[in-house]
Amino acid sequence: MDPRETLKRLVADLDKQVAFEILRNWDEIVESCEKMAEIYFDGSAKPNPGKMRIGAVVKCCGNVEEISKEVGNGTNNMAEYLALIEALKVARKMGALAVKAYGDSTLVVEQVNGRWKTKSKELKQLKWEVLELLGRFKRWEIRWIPELENERAHKLANSW
Repeated sequence: MDPRETLKRLVADLDKQVAFEILRNWDEIVESCEKMAEIYFDGSAKPNPGKMRIGAVVKCCGNVEEISKEVGNGTNNMAEYLALIEALKVARKMGALAVKAYGDSTLVVEQVNGRWKTKSKELKQLKWEVLELLGRFKRWEIRWIPELENERAHKLANSW
């Protein structure tokens, strides 16, 4: 099917105001899709709490960066947040305008998405740092994935 016909059908189903907004921002939308970073992150602490290690894979603009390092002492949840923070910083350096992040920590994903409250003082601070970094992107999304789909980041976070 002709892409113009597909676009016409999609726009026909939208509210006119929404369609005009899309058209008005079309170049920006296309640019952010072309510069979309894909992040897979994980963190671990041994024992818990104990020495923390983070792992992440950041894919953007045809390049891939891997992160694997120790980051001090704390909990598994702190390490998960720190892995996401480090990956977001790398994505910005790679030129990303938008980001999709995937992690196997239900707690981090649900807290960042605002569906769960953050009670811990340390985690609140880390969450706000994540939200501040995400705010630098034009669009962002964070989703939970099973550990098997996060295998590389998991290995990087657990390479003691």
